[in-house]
Amino acid sequence: MSLSDAPRPLRIALAGFIQESVTFIEELTSLAHCRAVEQVGVAMVQAMRGTNTGIGGMIDTCERERAEIVPFFYASCGAAGPISDEAYDYYIDGLIAGLKAAGPL
Repeated sequence: MSLSDAPRPLRIALAGFIQESVTFIEELTSLAHCRAVEQVGVAMVQAMRGTNTGIGGMIDTCERERAEIVPFFYASCGAAGPISDEAYDYYIDGLIAGLKAAGPL
């Protein structure tokens, strides 16, 4: 059974927070650094659709299978120092809040 054969349209939440921590870089990756590259909501879908990325593949598959995308955020902070607690907490809290507010998925 493909996703398009499902009895009701699927609602799939999408979020991404990617950080390649380079341990020999002592400076922490700040929330400001992450927010500078962040895409939120529909803007995330528009920016990442068709890209050769994990989130881009998820968007393309959801659209092909007619699943409703419930977009939260996407931030790919690149290779940098370890992530700050502030940035980590911000995105984890945002994911939890988004899931609570999204309704049935």
